[in-house]
Amino acid sequence: MSTYTTTKVLTRPNTSVEWPSDSAEVGDNSLLFSGSKISSSKSLSDDDLTLTITIVWSSKEDYDGNQWGTSGRSAELQQNVNNCIDYMTTNNMTSKITKEDGSVVIFPIP
Repeated sequence: MSTYTTTKVLTRPNTSVEWPSDSAEVGDNSLLFSGSKISSSKSLSDDDLTLTITIVWSSKEDYDGNQWGTSGRSAELQQNVNNCIDYMTTNNMTSKITKEDGSVVIFPIP
């Protein structure tokens, strides 16, 4: 199987808003990107308002198995994802996930 790469770009309105991965409100942050990953990297924009996270998954199947509504997600992981969505909504954050196959997921949904 070949690897599968996703890139998530998060934006926040100002630097007083923590990134979801740094917020205690979200829960166990290590669960947010659980699954079979080969590597992940993060980079911040110069103004510290954009965070880019690139994840290389072991396969597209492993990525798909870790998505919303799949049996690969534990109840704890699903709760943390729900907390993350609530946190991002409350704090006027956005995200855009670009998948290796070219498909894009945008939050909040326009």
